[in-house]
Amino acid sequence: MAFFNKNNIQLYESNFSDSYDYLYSWNERFNRERYFFEKLFKKYKTETILDCGSGNGFHVNLFLSFKGIKRVAGIEVSSLMIKKAMKNLNKADHEKVRFYKGDLTDVAKILKKADKFDMITCMYCISTALKGDAVITRVLKDLKKHLNKGGVLLIDDVNFDRIIEKELTSEVVTMDSDSYHFLQFRNFSIKVYKTLPFPILFTNGGKSKKTFIHIASKYLFAWLKNKHRAIRIYHQIKSNLVLDYIFVLSGFIRWINVQTYRESLWILKKEKLRKYLLQSGFTSFRFYSGYKFAAFNTNDFNMVVIAKV
Repeated sequence: MAFFNKNNIQLYESNFSDSYDYLYSWNERFNRERYFFEKLFKKYKTETILDCGSGNGFHVNLFLSFKGIKRVAGIEVSSLMIKKAMKNLNKADHEKVRFYKGDLTDVAKILKKADKFDMITCMYCISTALKGDAVITRVLKDLKKHLNKGGVLLIDDVNFDRIIEKELTSEVVTMDSDSYHFLQFRNFSIKVYKTLPFPILFTNGGKSKKTFIHIASKYLFAWLKNKHRAIRIYHQIKSNLVLDYIFVLSGFIRWINVQTYRESLWILKKEKLRKYLLQSGFTSFRFYSGYKFAAFNTNDFNMVVIAKV
């Protein structure tokens, strides 16, 4: 999920992560990816995992939901995201998890020689955290050193072949959050959910002294969902793809919030990534589209790679 280089660090120390969360229904994503990882963990007898670019801890929590997983580590450059990840952890899992603060380019300094894992995951972090052929090859070599015998490297990134071949300049994406703001003020917020255990819930924001009202209404939820849009605008500059996000968050009557963010990505097409993997010593790898083990194609949004030494 989201790991950020020195060029993108300010972006993820901002409120971008709050807006980004609107793009996904984390519950639906959890269920969608669960089968994929369940098959992988069973096949490779995975017990220990390093998640590069651990972000808000979504995948750390997903991995810990499997009984056979004994230890998960995360590397994340953003202090704000590590705080979010710790907050999202179940208390019972704290002993199984360790977060390292640092840049992915410094993985050789962050980890000790003895730190070994059955699987290393890079979920949307290679293209955002690393720039240049030499840097990517070096980091992949460093990661390989921290795999146990028979270990697996999993890379999930943007399908750049789709963007380049289709010459995309922009696209509109529906935000699939589990909830949307209906009204929000300084110390008061109303959120609408598709489903809740009760029709209405009241919660307190603790130190923030903010009052939250949670309402379950599928009709109001559908109305709000129709008003929440994310626009992606692509600019190709040499070997980089500059991605502008425009989030349009609409609430009740005139309440509307438009937020814009910019992120720089290293263009990582399939054949280029294949070259990096070979140069890094990975001799066996498969490319997929999505999380159903479907053969790679240029129509899906993401590119998934499973690599072995």
